[in-house]
Amino acid sequence: MTKSVKIVILIIGSLTILVGIYSAYTGSEFSTYFPSIFLGMALLGTVYFSLGNDGNKQG
Repeated sequence: MTKSVKIVILIIGSLTILVGIYSAYTGSEFSTYFPSIFLGMALLGTVYFSLGNDGNKQG
């Protein structure tokens, strides 16, 4: 993954989590805000684990 792709994924993941938190704060149903928070955390986790694997490239 290139650096620019990681930045885009970080931005999208962060915005998704913020939207989920805003939805929870405004009193939306759990089924409305949980998927956005979950997907945001999954995106941030993808970047986090790819950062850890950058030094382990073979070839």
